[in-house]
Amino acid sequence: ILPFGVSMEEQQPIEQTMEPQDLSAIVIGGSGATGIQLIHQMVESPHYRRIVNIGRRVYDTLPEHEKLEQVVVAGDMLDNLDNVSDAFEGHDVGYCCLGTTRSDAGSLKAQRRIDVDTVGKFATMCHEAGIQHFHVVSSVNADKNSWFAYPKMKGQMEEIVENLGFLYTGIHRPGLLSRGDKTRTVEKIGGFFLSSTKVETVARFMIRKTLEVIQNNTESSDIFSNSQINKGGKL
Repeated sequence: ILPFGVSMEEQQPIEQTMEPQDLSAIVIGGSGATGIQLIHQMVESPHYRRIVNIGRRVYDTLPEHEKLEQVVVAGDMLDNLDNVSDAFEGHDVGYCCLGTTRSDAGSLKAQRRIDVDTVGKFATMCHEAGIQHFHVVSSVNADKNSWFAYPKMKGQMEEIVENLGFLYTGIHRPGLLSRGDKTRTVEKIGGFFLSSTKVETVARFMIRKTLEVIQNNTESSDIFSNSQINKGGKL
């Protein structure tokens, strides 16, 4: 309940009103546009004490900070993720911002290996390590029964994650993403016809939802639409 005379728009965001937390987070996909924003925002937040990014190399796009540890998986991510299982221990929340396109991956099979199999492997290892909260970036129109390959893959990925049974699962379905210099060609074209969502908005929403869930001791699995992300992640 808001104080008398205070509108919802004037309510301070949870990261400003909540007592500082002592959260530890593990991230995959931290080299992508959304992942970069997520990690930068967590580094600057008083609510996170430790952040581990799982990647194929050390990325200079991520901040050099005592909170952040970059763990490198040599070779194929899916095949070798088990080699860094120790990095999954002791975290409160897992974030997955991993995703690619068919053209970047080289084939539909290779894209599925990243968007479904590797995401599923990361989520499974998070669950096995005792991580209770998990957030994943999916896509608008994700549907495991779709006739189209991309939304079908995203829907299948969501089902894998939900079936793991985290205490809390947040599935974030943004629409066209505005990635700045990293904006993909199809997103640039789509941006002429449709409104886009800034990656920093998606990241901010994921952090706010994490804090809200912890504050309210929420146990559920939620799917967030593009409009919810835009509204809840605005400054």
